[in-house]
Amino acid sequence: MSEDSITVDILAEFVEVSIHCILYSRGVYPQGVFEKRIKYNVPVQMCLHPGVCDYINNVIDSIKMLLLHGQVEKISVVILKDETSVPVERFVIEIGSLHQNWKE
Repeated sequence: MSEDSITVDILAEFVEVSIHCILYSRGVYPQGVFEKRIKYNVPVQMCLHPGVCDYINNVIDSIKMLLLHGQVEKISVVILKDETSVPVERFVIEIGSLHQNWKE
Protein backbone atom coordinates (compact mmCIF):
# COMPACT_ATOMS: atom_id res chain seq x y z
CA MET A 1 0.00 0.00 0.00
CA SER A 2 1.49 3.33 -1.02
CA GLU A 3 1.93 6.36 1.21
CA ASP A 4 -0.61 8.25 -0.91
CA SER A 5 -3.30 5.61 -0.44
CA ILE A 6 -2.68 5.50 3.33
CA THR A 7 -3.06 9.28 3.50
CA VAL A 8 -6.24 9.09 1.43
CA ASP A 9 -7.67 6.35 3.67
CA ILE A 10 -7.01 8.40 6.81
CA LEU A 11 -8.50 11.54 5.30
CA ALA A 12 -11.53 9.62 3.98
CA GLU A 13 -12.18 8.13 7.42
CA PHE A 14 -12.01 11.61 8.95
CA VAL A 15 -14.52 12.91 6.38
CA GLU A 16 -16.82 9.94 7.02
CA VAL A 17 -16.80 10.51 10.78
CA SER A 18 -17.34 14.23 10.21
CA ILE A 19 -20.41 13.59 8.06
CA HIS A 20 -21.93 11.30 10.69
CA CYS A 21 -21.24 13.89 13.40
CA ILE A 22 -22.83 16.67 11.34
CA LEU A 23 -25.94 14.57 10.69
CA TYR A 24 -26.24 13.79 14.39
CA SER A 25 -25.51 17.25 15.80
CA ARG A 26 -27.81 19.03 13.33
CA GLY A 27 -30.69 16.59 13.96
CA VAL A 28 -31.02 15.56 10.33
CA TYR A 29 -32.08 12.05 11.41
CA PRO A 30 -33.62 10.86 14.70
CA GLN A 31 -31.09 10.29 17.50
CA GLY A 32 -32.28 6.70 17.81
CA VAL A 33 -30.55 5.69 14.57
CA PHE A 34 -27.14 6.71 15.92
CA GLU A 35 -24.72 4.76 18.08
CA LYS A 36 -21.79 6.04 20.12
CA ARG A 37 -18.42 4.78 18.89
CA ILE A 38 -14.84 5.73 19.61
CA LYS A 39 -12.85 7.28 16.76
CA TYR A 40 -9.50 9.00 17.25
CA ASN A 41 -9.89 8.29 20.98
CA VAL A 42 -13.03 10.48 21.03
CA PRO A 43 -16.65 9.35 21.43
CA VAL A 44 -18.66 10.16 18.28
CA GLN A 45 -22.15 9.34 17.04
CA MET A 46 -22.33 7.15 13.94
CA CYS A 47 -25.55 6.46 12.03
CA LEU A 48 -26.74 2.84 11.89
CA HIS A 49 -29.43 3.24 9.20
CA PRO A 50 -28.37 1.03 6.26
CA GLY A 51 -29.58 3.46 3.58
CA VAL A 52 -27.76 6.40 5.14
CA CYS A 53 -24.59 4.36 5.67
CA ASP A 54 -24.65 3.07 2.08
CA TYR A 55 -25.03 6.61 0.76
CA ILE A 56 -22.17 7.92 2.90
CA ASN A 57 -19.97 4.97 1.91
CA ASN A 58 -20.64 5.64 -1.79
CA VAL A 59 -19.73 9.31 -1.33
CA ILE A 60 -16.54 8.38 0.56
CA ASP A 61 -15.52 5.88 -2.14
CA SER A 62 -15.95 8.59 -4.79
CA ILE A 63 -13.98 11.09 -2.72
CA LYS A 64 -11.14 8.58 -2.26
CA MET A 65 -10.77 8.11 -6.01
CA LEU A 66 -10.69 11.87 -6.56
CA LEU A 67 -8.22 12.39 -3.68
CA LEU A 68 -5.83 9.83 -5.16
CA HIS A 69 -5.71 11.91 -8.33
CA GLY A 70 -5.37 15.22 -6.50
CA GLN A 71 -8.75 16.43 -7.77
CA VAL A 72 -10.32 17.57 -4.49
CA GLU A 73 -9.95 21.05 -3.05
CA LYS A 74 -13.07 21.18 -0.84
CA ILE A 75 -15.67 18.77 0.47
CA SER A 76 -19.05 20.30 1.30
CA VAL A 77 -21.94 18.91 3.31
CA VAL A 78 -25.06 20.94 2.65
CA ILE A 79 -28.22 20.59 4.74
CA LEU A 80 -31.38 21.43 2.82
CA LYS A 81 -34.76 22.50 4.13
CA ASP A 82 -37.19 19.60 3.54
CA GLU A 83 -40.05 21.42 1.88
CA THR A 84 -38.11 23.76 -0.39
CA SER A 85 -34.67 22.13 -0.77
CA VAL A 86 -33.18 25.52 0.09
CA PRO A 87 -29.73 25.23 1.69
CA VAL A 88 -29.90 26.11 5.39
CA GLU A 89 -26.40 25.09 6.49
CA ARG A 90 -23.12 24.31 4.79
CA PHE A 91 -20.06 22.60 6.26
CA VAL A 92 -16.84 22.76 4.24
CA ILE A 93 -13.66 20.75 4.69
CA GLU A 94 -10.90 22.46 2.76
CA ILE A 95 -8.32 20.07 1.40
CA GLY A 96 -6.40 22.65 -0.62
CA SER A 97 -3.31 21.38 -2.36
CA LEU A 98 -2.94 18.39 -0.07
CA HIS A 99 -1.68 16.19 -2.89
CA GLN A 100 1.37 18.43 -3.36
CA ASN A 101 2.09 18.51 0.38
CA TRP A 102 1.82 14.77 1.11
CA LYS A 103 5.56 14.25 0.77
CA GLU A 104 6.50 17.13 3.10
